[in-house]
Amino acid sequence: MSPQGSIDFIGDVGGAIFPCGWRVHDDGDLRLYYGAADSVMCYARASLIKVIDRVLKDPV
Repeated sequence: MSPQGSIDFIGDVGGAIFPCGWRVHDDGDLRLYYGAADSVMCYARASLIKVIDRVLKDPV
C-alpha cells in the first residue's frame, strides 16, 4: 500500500500514509483504515478472499 490519491499528498506530512487498523465486514470486504498526509482518516477496501489469494501467490 502506498500513497496514490491527491488526498494522500495534501497535509502536514504529504506523501505518507499511516495504517491504523483493519476489519472484515459482513459483506466479505476487508477494510484497512489509515491516516493520509497526517491530516485525514481514510479506508481502503478489497475482497478478503482476493487479498488472501494474492498473498498466497506472492508472499514477498
